[in-house]
Amino acid sequence: MDKNKECYLIKDLAPAYIDNMVSIESKDLIEKHLIDCKDCKEYYNNMNSNIFQDIDKEKTDDLYEFNHLKKIRNHMNYLKISILIIISVIIFFVVGIIIKCNYTNHVFEMSYNKIEELKNLDNYVLIQKTTYKDLKERSGFETTANYYYKDGKYKVVSTGNDINYDNSIDELDTSITYMEDDSLNKIVVFEDLKQIAYYYNQGFVEMKKGDVFEIFTDVINYKRNYTKFSMLGLSIKKKKIDGITYYVIRKDMDNFYKEIWINKDTFTITKIVEESYNNYYREVNYEILVNTVTENDIDTSTLNTDRYKDYKVNYIDNSTQNIWGIKEK
Repeated sequence: MDKNKECYLIKDLAPAYIDNMVSIESKDLIEKHLIDCKDCKEYYNNMNSNIFQDIDKEKTDDLYEFNHLKKIRNHMNYLKISILIIISVIIFFVVGIIIKCNYTNHVFEMSYNKIEELKNLDNYVLIQKTTYKDLKERSGFETTANYYYKDGKYKVVSTGNDINYDNSIDELDTSITYMEDDSLNKIVVFEDLKQIAYYYNQGFVEMKKGDVFEIFTDVINYKRNYTKFSMLGLSIKKKKIDGITYYVIRKDMDNFYKEIWINKDTFTITKIVEESYNNYYREVNYEILVNTVTENDIDTSTLNTDRYKDYKVNYIDNSTQNIWGIKEK
């Protein structure tokens, strides 16, 4: 056979030979030819080398793909863990808010029920002391209102005085009001003016049984207008002072806060504090004494005693909008 044709044939069989797909006779023929033919031997060697390079490249590509997939899998696992952590934190946060809101609402609920219970009392004294400080004008005032109630009759003793920043106190003003449940009439004693005013037919009922406890508007309004959202801006904690534990419910806003102090054992409101920073400070303290009022405390006949003999007496009929019968006692 012509050498060129034989070389052409040997090279043509190279892929089959490398893949071990030739017969034994063809294999012997090829190997015998490669011993004598340098050109074909080099061709086979080059072809073998390219195959191994392709194999190595394929292995490298496979390894790169494996590592890439591994990185993606690790990243997905990390992402899943991160999402689970975020979801857990959100759930924990939401559950915490719900628990806090329910806890705060429970305290408001118990305090509101206590107010409703107090409204049914037939004998009590409610003491309300208010301190107000104007932080800009460096001035203020104090007022005290004692509400005596027994069997449908009221006596309200109100006092007030101005407070200066040198701790001096200006003249004390005092008034005493006598009323009855569902009445259109009342008596007011103005101690500083030395006058007694008898009001008739006011056109409205000034007081019904239990109305005096409507002064606890903070708890009442929260209860009557309660929503989950209304509790979000509130914080609650316990404070112990002089052996008594209080719930302190606080609302913070820009440059302002308000605190409601509720006795933990009785659920009565004992103090309201609010402050507008650099503007004003207001504190109201409450005390309730049950079954301490006597008939003498609410008796209007004391107005006929010598203590009031120099007081002027005004009779005011609001149905005619006239003041009549003005006289000195």
